[in-house]
Amino acid sequence: MAALLWLCIQYELNIIVAGGTASGKTSMLNAMLPFIPTNHRIVSIEDTRELQLPNFLHWVPLNTREPNPEGKGEVSMLDLLVNSLRMRPDRVIVGEIRRQKEAEVLFEAMHTGHSVYATLHADRAEQVLLRLTNPPIGMPERNSYQAR
Repeated sequence: MAALLWLCIQYELNIIVAGGTASGKTSMLNAMLPFIPTNHRIVSIEDTRELQLPNFLHWVPLNTREPNPEGKGEVSMLDLLVNSLRMRPDRVIVGEIRRQKEAEVLFEAMHTGHSVYATLHADRAEQVLLRLTNPPIGMPERNSYQAR
């Protein structure tokens, strides 16, 4: 399994790590990321900082920010994605996908041609598409057949 994951990372494939609550999705992602070549810039986009990458990786962690009581100062995942693309990343990590906005950021990052990694709550591989296309995420199904 480790060799397969290493190849996926070396060939810059997009990876979604899926599993149940407290099943080790983020731990698995943390364990996989040291396979990234050390000369690649990694930008992570998270609501809450959970990733802990080793110091030898070129990592730029970015976190969202809630608006202040006046409703100003919010920094969304999409804002961070736009800013991250200016940083010339080789790899983009979108933290846990819980809602449609996060899924939109995930797919937008994939469309930029960067390798993208993320985590998602799903107990089986077949449930990943169901989670992405049903509420609360609810992404359109039109191209989901390609991933089957």
